[in-house]
Amino acid sequence: GGGGGGGGAAQAIDTSSKEFKELPLFKRRRLEEQAKKEQGTDKKVLLLLSDATAQLGLPADMDSQATEDLLTTEHLMVAACTSLSQRHAPFRDTFREVGGLTVFCNILMDSLLAMTLDKSKLPKMHVPTWRLVRDMKLLEAVTYMNQPNQTQVLQEYSTVVQSLVELGATLTTALRAKPPLAGPQRDRLEGCRLAGLKVLVNLTNHNPVGWSQFYEADGVGTVLAVLEASSEAKGMGDYDALTLGLGLLINTTELHTHNRITLSTAFLPSGERALSFLGRLFAAKVIRGENGRTDFKAMPVDLLVVAAYTSVLIGCAVKANEEALELVYEAMGSRTVRPLVEVLEYFIVCHEEADKGQTASTDFIDSLSSVLQTLAGFLKQPNKA
Repeated sequence: GGGGGGGGAAQAIDTSSKEFKELPLFKRRRLEEQAKKEQGTDKKVLLLLSDATAQLGLPADMDSQATEDLLTTEHLMVAACTSLSQRHAPFRDTFREVGGLTVFCNILMDSLLAMTLDKSKLPKMHVPTWRLVRDMKLLEAVTYMNQPNQTQVLQEYSTVVQSLVELGATLTTALRAKPPLAGPQRDRLEGCRLAGLKVLVNLTNHNPVGWSQFYEADGVGTVLAVLEASSEAKGMGDYDALTLGLGLLINTTELHTHNRITLSTAFLPSGERALSFLGRLFAAKVIRGENGRTDFKAMPVDLLVVAAYTSVLIGCAVKANEEALELVYEAMGSRTVRPLVEVLEYFIVCHEEADKGQTASTDFIDSLSSVLQTLAGFLKQPNKA
């Protein structure tokens, strides 16, 4: 036994000495030339890739060296997986099954942490903001209409909802600061907030775990601040934030008692009651004809969508809560829910018509119809029609 061991050791020493034997001069030169060629090829590939900033999701307003620094294997992996998840629903399951979701969520949590280390520098944090938006786009893609992926994220990374809610609050505060941000800085922060809202909408879509985590993170208060800020501005980013915020609150209040109670009793940062704000928002979007009824032909699509989402959210908030409804009546300047019912009925018809022959979401229509039934119930009560 000892002899065998000794023979093995001697053989290893022999092999090692051969490995370190000096290469002939002509072989060494050939290897050096090959290495130079490969290095040149690498640079050419990087140059070509860094020019394709839009296709690769790279920032367009950075110099070439900074762009090359961002063009990492990690970035190419995230960009490729985002594209595949958006285009091919089965890939979302494959991504989870091979362990990609776990690996990626660790990357996302690092990006979230980097954005919260120094809030005072938020407007100037170009690269961390870009990286976080990139990561949230992948999380949005892999959790879209995919319950197993949503559940794994919520169970294995139980702080992700809280982190996203806190991020939304921080970004909203920065966007409302005086003097107001403008140009690329504002665009970056608005884009980051929208990306976070989209992820939260997915994680709370028919998911009780998401609803509970949203409640524990005081998500209602944060999103109400987003709604108030977005309703005051006129940009496309504000419209998107408004509709996403309304959708998120609908997801989390329709079937979750604690979130619903929180909404019905909440105040906005300005001090206005949340339900008064929603009633006022609805009234501001609805265009009435000479007969006093809603004139849908005169309403642009964006106004209809906001009015419909607002009517749904009001319906969720006032479920079995007559006192809450009084705040809505006062804000709308009307003692009836008929305008809310009319808008929601019309919106359901439009949605069904638009999805005819396609894969319409029956869950979405069922939710709208349930809220419509709640609101219509108030019409049957005395002095409410």
